[in-house]
Amino acid sequence: MTVIRYIINQGSRYQTYVANHLAVNHDVSGASKWCYVYTTSNPADHASRGIA
Repeated sequence: MTVIRYIINQGSRYQTYVANHLAVNHDVSGASKWCYVYTTSNPADHASRGIA
């Protein structure tokens, strides 16, 4: 949920690295396009955690 909050929150200032990546996300897709996906609904989560 932390990343989603970063993307949605456009009023805070972040360190340069984070701010640059957030700016790319805002330019390409906009904050309204992002949402939380539960682990059970996210097949990429299994691959990243090494779950067979």
